[in-house]
Amino acid sequence: MPTIRLVHYHNALTSSISFPMDIFTSATAAHTVMSRTRHHTRLEVIHADTPLANESMVSHSLLNSTHLSKQHDNACDLIILSAIWRNPLLLIQHAGTLIQWLISQHEQGAQICAVGSASFLLAEAGLLTHQAATTHWFYFDLFETRYPDVKLQRDHLITKSGRLYCAGSINAIADLSVYFCERFYGKQIAQQMASQFSPEIRRSIDSQIYTERSLHNLPDERITLLKHWLYERHSQHITLQEMADYLGIGQRHLSRLCKQHTGLTPVALHHSLRIKQACELLKKSNLRIIDIAQQCGYGSSSHFIKHFKKRMGKTPKQHRIQLRKKLFK
Repeated sequence: MPTIRLVHYHNALTSSISFPMDIFTSATAAHTVMSRTRHHTRLEVIHADTPLANESMVSHSLLNSTHLSKQHDNACDLIILSAIWRNPLLLIQHAGTLIQWLISQHEQGAQICAVGSASFLLAEAGLLTHQAATTHWFYFDLFETRYPDVKLQRDHLITKSGRLYCAGSINAIADLSVYFCERFYGKQIAQQMASQFSPEIRRSIDSQIYTERSLHNLPDERITLLKHWLYERHSQHITLQEMADYLGIGQRHLSRLCKQHTGLTPVALHHSLRIKQACELLKKSNLRIIDIAQQCGYGSSSHFIKHFKKRMGKTPKQHRIQLRKKLFK
């Protein structure tokens, strides 16, 4: 029987691991009844210490967890990383030990599932480089900017790259848990779990997972064209009507199409492309912040800093300092 480790930390969402834990516990019981043999799935709930000022979203007593230590260095079958509440960068700054442990576990053959913004941990560890991944929709732009070498899939709630899985929502990790039930206990048990936890389990994983072999993972060509068109005009003020006119569609159709394929409104998409260009200028030039703001279409540095911080979780100055540290390490 498998060893499954459910990992939480400060500012974790309890439901993102308690839901899978309920599913695996039920699957183990069903398998015991069906096979008439007592089988034990080893479910280990681990708390990874990440010293933050914010209060943890997780109840230690409720989950009855143990702290991450050398006793967890041995290989396991599956690791589920709980979703991170609010800005994931606040956790990552203090998660060095956890990240190194994840690298070690992956090298030993563990399968790792990241729920929501926990995919930032896998990307920070370098495990997702040149691999497909997804994250919580709110952090798409931040993720794509911070990890440009990761193939972010905005249109898929579940991705699989080798032994690495990303689930963009709580429902998606429930679907993934049923998928692993089939692998660990067989199809019949998995079907029972899907039925037992319905309506939370919505669709089979085959209909929604992204892999490198996916046939239906191409974005709408019109959105690709719009992105290129907006990027070339990042310094200009472009109205919603002008965007719609460029594609030859109505404003409402444009908004629906843009939201469906990028998770953003057309205006937010334009801002995200402006910030992307700003990141390039911060990295490759010594231009002043006000000069970069103007080149990226912002009338004032305060307006620019507001939008930059909203998408990147830090100011342009802080971003430049961090980039320079990485470049000259």
